[in-house]
Amino acid sequence: MGTKVLIVDAEIEARARAVQPLRAAGYTVFTADDAVSAQRLAMREQPHVLVVALKLPGGDGFQVMERLHSIPATAGTPVVILSDDDSEKERALSAGAVDFLVKPADAEALIGSLRFVLGPLAPVPAAEPAAHDPSSKTVLLVDDDADVRLALSMLLKSRGYRVIAAEDAISAVRSAVINSPDLVLLDLGLPGGGGFVVMQRLRALPALAAVPVIVVTGRDPAEAREKTLRLGAVAFLQKPVDSRAVMAAVRAVFEPTAS
Repeated sequence: MGTKVLIVDAEIEARARAVQPLRAAGYTVFTADDAVSAQRLAMREQPHVLVVALKLPGGDGFQVMERLHSIPATAGTPVVILSDDDSEKERALSAGAVDFLVKPADAEALIGSLRFVLGPLAPVPAAEPAAHDPSSKTVLLVDDDADVRLALSMLLKSRGYRVIAAEDAISAVRSAVINSPDLVLLDLGLPGGGGFVVMQRLRALPALAAVPVIVVTGRDPAEAREKTLRLGAVAFLQKPVDSRAVMAAVRAVFEPTAS
């Protein structure tokens, strides 16, 4: 039946806005308008993801998420929370939601969230770029320090690379799903889950599992190096790093045979 999405919202207009665009995008969509029917439908249909509004009859979205995560059959189902109150974001993510959208969420935002959570429905292989042409390579730079992002971004752009920046774990994975980078430069100390979570999430997505990751961190290498390499990092650089070390690691990814 394809990728199944359960939309849970008491507002009929909100459900209607979501159903047609999601179906047009290739998703199989079910809807529920209260907490009790949401749990019943999730148990029966086993959706790949739930999109749950916080305000529901019969129990709020937090209760729906807690109940489903306590049942083995639905414990691993990712939940995207919808709310008209942005201040609920931290609580929702702490409770186990994988993403948070502010209502009214338009179709583009909702589809972007589903791609963030599940990956693209049908990734299309890109044309093979020229092997050593920097302008054909996209680097995702992830660091919560604005000064570090600026310095590394300027360095990479000066060498011809296209750079996309992110400052937390959630936006890092979202950017990776949307932009399909050729390389990720990743800090470990990030809001929203940290660099290890980013690496685990990327490795779990077939379209991104093979993307090389260079870790650039201020953490003690005795504690962090082994774990990052075990998760598939191709290099581990400790802050502060100079431009030569960064570019040597980048060239080793894109030009492995270069001397």
